Amino acid sequence: MSDEYRAGECNIGEEEVKYRKRVAGYGSALVAVALYTMLVFFDVPIVMYLLLLVPVFISVHGFNESRHGFCTSYARTGRYNMNNEVGMTLDVISQDKRDKDRKYAKKLIFDSVKLSVLITAVLIGLSRIIN
Repeated sequence: MSDEYRAGECNIGEEEVKYRKRVAGYGSALVAVALYTMLVFFDVPIVMYLLLLVPVFISVHGFNESRHGFCTSYARTGRYNMNNEVGMTLDVISQDKRDKDRKYAKKLIFDSVKLSVLITAVLIGLSRIIN
């Protein structure tokens, strides 16, 4: 991974990447597994399984951001962080670079939504087999 900001490609450094992977990726995956287990155990109505979309999306998106070295919320607010400290952002000055970041952010979010819906649908299907 590069240690330089590149508009529309990379806007977070190593520490932010590790943070997203650990907190959003694995943390939310753990929440999704716990929620799924409770939903299956209590045999709730199928519509309740849609709650899984939230932690599944956060997990998928956290892994997606860490894999690409790109924070979509930083892109939407015109910021980046290539420092070794989580949350220490700088402003993106160039409007052209901000536009590139926002365009790439939309793509990453859309990709995360698609995969989250697919994973949730598979989990719902599995729950019907289990119960």
